[in-house]
Amino acid sequence: MLNPVQESIRTEAAPPVGPAIDPYDLLPVPYVELDCDGNIVRVNARACAVFGLPREEFVGRSGWDFLAGDELMCSQEEYRRALESPESPSPVRRAIRSVGGDFRTYDVFRSVVRDGEDKARGMRHVAVDVTEAVIAHEEAVQARAWLESVLHSLGEAVLITDSLGFVRSANPAAEELLGWQQTELIGKAVEKFMPILSYQSVDGLPLNHRAMLEQRLRGIAVILDRRRYQVRVELTTAPIVDSEHGYTAGVVHILRRDTGV
Repeated sequence: MLNPVQESIRTEAAPPVGPAIDPYDLLPVPYVELDCDGNIVRVNARACAVFGLPREEFVGRSGWDFLAGDELMCSQEEYRRALESPESPSPVRRAIRSVGGDFRTYDVFRSVVRDGEDKARGMRHVAVDVTEAVIAHEEAVQARAWLESVLHSLGEAVLITDSLGFVRSANPAAEELLGWQQTELIGKAVEKFMPILSYQSVDGLPLNHRAMLEQRLRGIAVILDRRRYQVRVELTTAPIVDSEHGYTAGVVHILRRDTGV
């Protein structure tokens, strides 16, 4: 039995007892756990903040309350299949309503919760917001589609290469002039499909790869087409400069058949 002094020392040395910290609250991304019926049984603090609900109002709700309506049916069916499958569920992309009422895009990484008999009891979800990345990708795809439409409408032959000289795009006029299909050109060195036999500069500048990366060039060239026929063309090249970072991303080549007139 402790005397009063020993009891006082033990009481002062003992740390205060507080609520246990949920380790999932340390995650910087939303964590949500569902049961077999898709009802929420556990959330972390980040999920509460993102979706604007206190924990006590979150737990017990259906996990599909936060999904976009057009994803609801396929999500429920896919969830049931994932629980029944012996394989680990693959990540899914979902549009989920945020605290502001708008929908954001998440990549959801999942794992099945199993009991001691290896029976599925639910599923864990960790959601990573990829909204900005998805928007940027869609904008890039649209910009590329628009650029290809512009190139296809041009009467001049246009080849676009990267900074190393590999073809990245060619319009129909270039296919017709050179005799190669775009699918044959993409990813190959431009000099393989457009060997230059001679070049007469109009602006007094030499034609080489380094010069093309640094400035606009213009001259008359004799090239070989697919049939190994000589073709005399007006050749103009210009570096493609990244407007945001200032580096040279590639070169655009414009070719017009030279009639000598």
